[in-house]
Amino acid sequence: MFKQKLLKLIKEKKLTVFDEKKLEALLNIRNKADKATLKQTISELIAGGEIVSAQKGKLMLPDKTLVKGELRGHAKGYGFVVPSDNSEDIFIPAKDMNGALNKDTVWARILKKSVKGNEGEIVSIIKRGNITVVGTAIKPAGKRHCFVKPDENKLGKDIFIVGGEQVNDGDKVVVRLIHFGSKEKSPEGVIIENLGRSGEYGTDLLSVIRSHNFKTEFSEGALEFANKVRPRDIVRRDTRNQLVITIDGEDAKDFDDAVSVTKNEKGYLLSVHIADVGEFVPMNSPLDREALGRSTSVYYPGGVIPMLPEVLSNGECSLVQGEDRLALSVDMQINKNGTVTEFDIYQSVIRSKGRLTYTEATAILMQNAERITQNGGYTRGANIDNMLQIMKELAAILKKKRTARGNIDFETTEAKFKLDEKGHIISIIPYDYSVSNGIIEEFMLITNETVAEYMARGKYPFVYRVHEEPSDEKIQAFKIFLEGCGIMLNAQRTMHNGGIKNIKNEEFRLKIAKEDASKSPLLLQNILNEVKGTPLFPVVNRVMLRTMMKAKYSIHCSGHYGLAAPYYCHFTSPIRRYPDLCIHRIIKMLLEGKLDNKAVERLIPLTEKTAEISSERERAAELAERDIEDILKAKYCAEHIGEKHKGVVSGITAFGIFVELDNTIEGMVRIEDLPQDRYTHNEARYTLTGTKNSYRIGQEVTIEIIGVEGDKVRFGVYNKNNENNSRQQKSVL
Repeated sequence: MFKQKLLKLIKEKKLTVFDEKKLEALLNIRNKADKATLKQTISELIAGGEIVSAQKGKLMLPDKTLVKGELRGHAKGYGFVVPSDNSEDIFIPAKDMNGALNKDTVWARILKKSVKGNEGEIVSIIKRGNITVVGTAIKPAGKRHCFVKPDENKLGKDIFIVGGEQVNDGDKVVVRLIHFGSKEKSPEGVIIENLGRSGEYGTDLLSVIRSHNFKTEFSEGALEFANKVRPRDIVRRDTRNQLVITIDGEDAKDFDDAVSVTKNEKGYLLSVHIADVGEFVPMNSPLDREALGRSTSVYYPGGVIPMLPEVLSNGECSLVQGEDRLALSVDMQINKNGTVTEFDIYQSVIRSKGRLTYTEATAILMQNAERITQNGGYTRGANIDNMLQIMKELAAILKKKRTARGNIDFETTEAKFKLDEKGHIISIIPYDYSVSNGIIEEFMLITNETVAEYMARGKYPFVYRVHEEPSDEKIQAFKIFLEGCGIMLNAQRTMHNGGIKNIKNEEFRLKIAKEDASKSPLLLQNILNEVKGTPLFPVVNRVMLRTMMKAKYSIHCSGHYGLAAPYYCHFTSPIRRYPDLCIHRIIKMLLEGKLDNKAVERLIPLTEKTAEISSERERAAELAERDIEDILKAKYCAEHIGEKHKGVVSGITAFGIFVELDNTIEGMVRIEDLPQDRYTHNEARYTLTGTKNSYRIGQEVTIEIIGVEGDKVRFGVYNKNNENNSRQQKSVL
C-alpha cells in the first residue's frame, strides 16, 4: 500500500523535517492525480498520528519528545493534555495552545517538569474534536452580526457567526465551525440548525443530544433498508419448546436477552439466547453504517435514541413473548463451584414463554420462598416459579466465585424519574436494584466471559471489553487517602476507629504479604468488604471508584481489572451496542465455516474501527445521559427552593463542597454558602477544614436548596444558626 511505501521512504531517507514538495521530489511525482493521492495519504497519516503536521506546512515523524493525547480545555483559555498512554497530564498555558480546542486529539511537547506536574505546548492537531458546537446566540440590538456562546465553556472562546441575520438573541443553535481560531482571532462558524428558545425543556434536551453529536432521526436509506431486510434461510437449532423467559425493566421494549436454566447431575445448564441482530443488519449496508456512527442507544428519562430503527429494535429483533425469534445462543454446563465445564455456541430460533419485569420476578421469588416455608398458598404457574428459584441458586454460586477471584463490587446509585404525560417530573428516587437484576447480571457476565475466552484462545479477530489497572499515580493518591482514614495497605492493616478486622483468610494474607499487591483487585475488594457497614464505606467506595480507569473496547484481550476477569467482551446487547453486533457477525462466520484467511484480513481493520468509534460514542452517550438527567434534576429542584434535606458530601474542592441527596440529586455548596470560617483544602485527604467547621467526603450534612443556575443546583449548608443567612442567599438568586 502507498501509505506503507511512503512511511518506509521517510524512514530510509532519515528525514527529520520535510514537506510535501520534498516528498514529491523523492517520489518523482509530477502529474496532478499523483499529487492529489500524495496529499490525501499525508492527511490520512496525520489523522492516524503517524506523521506530525508542524507549523508552516512542515512535517515530521513523531519522536520521543512528543506525547499524543486529548486536550481538555478550560473557559480561561488554557488546557490539559490527557496522554493516550495514561501517563501524567500536561498543563498547556493559553499562549501555547496554538489554535487547539477542547476535545482535539493533539501532539504535545513537554517543556517543563516539576513536582507540581508537567507543562508543555501543543505542537500539532491530529484530529478536531469539535466540528459542530451547540450554544446560545448573542445578538446585540440593531446589529446584523452575532456571536454564539458555547454551552461547553471549555471551548474557551465565543464563536463569530458569518451571516447571522436570521437568528434572534437567546436562540439555542448548532454551529458548524469554518475557522477554528488562533491566539488573536475567535473561531468562526455558520448556523446549521436553530433548536428554539433557550431554557425550554424540549430545546435543552435537543441541545444536549446535538452537543454530543447524536441524531434523533434515521436517514431514508437506513429506514428503507430496515423495512425491507429479511434474514437468510439457514439451518438453525429449534429451541422453541424450551422454557425461555425474559426479565427486563418495566419500560423496556427492546429485549436483547432471554434465559433458561435447568438442574442436572453435573450441576446447572444455563442457556442464554441473544437477539440475532446480524441477520437484519448486513455488514456495510446503509443501516450498518448508521448503526456504527451511533454505536449505542442513548437512554434518558421518558425516551431513548435507539441505535437501530424501532421496526427492528422493538420489533423483528426484540425477543418478545410468544413470537418466534432468531437468536445466537450459548449453552453452558456449570458445576456447583460456578465453573463452566462445557459450552456450545449456536444459531437458534426461540420463543419466549414469559416476559417478566424485575419487579415481578423478585416478587415471585419472595412469594415462592414463603410458599416453601409455609407449604402452599401461591397460584402462579409452577414451571416459571421453580426455574426462577434455580436461577437464584445458580446466580449466587456465580457471584460467590466472582467475588473469590477479586471482582470489585462497587455500590453506585442510579436515579429513577417518574414523569407525567407532559414530561413534568413527579418524583426522583434511587433505582431499586433487586435480586432479579442481580440474577440477569450474573448470567450476562458469565456469557460474556465464556464467549471472550473461546474467541481469544482461537486467536480470531475480535472486539474485547477491557479495563486497565489504575495508574501508579492514582494508586499512590488512593494510598494517601486511605492512610488518612486509618487504613494501611498491608496484610495486618487496622483502622484506628476499630471498624476493620485483621484479614482472616490465611491464603490471601500470605499472598499480599509476599508482594506489593496494592494494585490487586482482590485487595481493593477486601478493603470495601472490611469497611462495609461502617461510616467509612461511602467515602472509600467513592474514592476507590475515582481511582479506576475507564473501561473501553479493544482488539487486544488484556482483561477486565474491575471484574478480575482475564477474558471479557460485550456479547449480550446487540440491539443497543454496536461492538456486540460486530462480534456476533464474526462468531456467525466462524460457525458457518466462513472465517478463512481472507475474511480474517478483512476483519482486522473493521474490529479496530469498531473498537475506536464505539469507545468514543459510549463516552458521548454517558455524558449525554448525565447532562439530560442534570437538566431534569435542576428543573425539579427549581420547584423545591427552600426545602431542607439530609445528604452526604460527595466531593471536595478549594471553592466548596458537593453534596448528594438520598434521591441522587447532587448540588454544590460554594465556600460562601458554608458557615463562615477560614478553610484549608487538602486535596489528598478529600477534606475542607476550618477553625470551627470541617468537611470530608462521605460526611452527612443537612442542606437547603437555595437556587438553580442552568443545569447546576446550588445548596447551602443548613443549621439553625445560619437560617437567616440562607434565606437572604435564596432571595438574591
